[in-house]
Amino acid sequence: MNPPARESEMIVKIENKAVEDYIKAYEIVASWYCEQELTLECILGQYITKPYLTSYDHFALSLYCRAKSIDNKDFAEWLETPLPGRVTQYLRGRGWLSTPRQENGDIIIDSGDYGDTNEWVGQMIDAVLNQNYSLSRILEYNEFIKTPEYSDLVDKAVAYYRNTGYFKSAIENHDLGMPLHPREYDKLVKNKYFSKVLAAYEKTPDYPVGSLVQFRASHNETGDIEGMDRIFKRAPQGMLVLSNTEQIISACAGAKRYKVIALGDNQPFYIEERYIKRRRKTKAS
Repeated sequence: MNPPARESEMIVKIENKAVEDYIKAYEIVASWYCEQELTLECILGQYITKPYLTSYDHFALSLYCRAKSIDNKDFAEWLETPLPGRVTQYLRGRGWLSTPRQENGDIIIDSGDYGDTNEWVGQMIDAVLNQNYSLSRILEYNEFIKTPEYSDLVDKAVAYYRNTGYFKSAIENHDLGMPLHPREYDKLVKNKYFSKVLAAYEKTPDYPVGSLVQFRASHNETGDIEGMDRIFKRAPQGMLVLSNTEQIISACAGAKRYKVIALGDNQPFYIEERYIKRRRKTKAS
């Protein structure tokens, strides 16, 4: 899709073909979150329950409403409930997206009310139409979310970020069995921290299952796979490696994680590769 043609410094025209492609892409995404038949009530009703809408959400919703010639009165009648003021505002288009769709199907966006933020409006339009709601990308992503690769990457990313406080919305959607929006997926999976986590998963372990290892001088271990239950263990006779494919909980060097058991003990625990080394053979006395 070609970028929207800019008619002047403050006005952007989205041509009919781009508008129709946007409608298709938006409704494919909406279908991921509508449990039954895809209806306008379902598509738009998702935004009623959101506690907070970003500027990106504002624009995407408003653009869809303009494209479908939906106004806040129609929406209220469908839902048979008063709309929160904030949603009514979004459906009206927030000023710079308030012009009805043209007879030829084009949409005109006048960002004049926003003065110096004209560049920001242009970036928002580009992000929505040519990146996150590009029809070609959405069609490709719609197939990708059905693959084992998608499930594996998102499962690992969610496990890593679950206890950090980051990406709460994406984690909640994943827990509910909903696909992540491409924008959420990119933020969750394509960042420098998770790339290090993924590298730790893919790294060949230094210590095979069945190896004998011992603590380094400084070490940290946990009693649970999630890494929340910090414990302190002693292993004067060394430890036996039970598994070397455990959940990664940090993005540092040596983060590959093992399940081990101290010789003479009966309670396994979890430890990162950076805290262990091969068990030295003791000399016979």
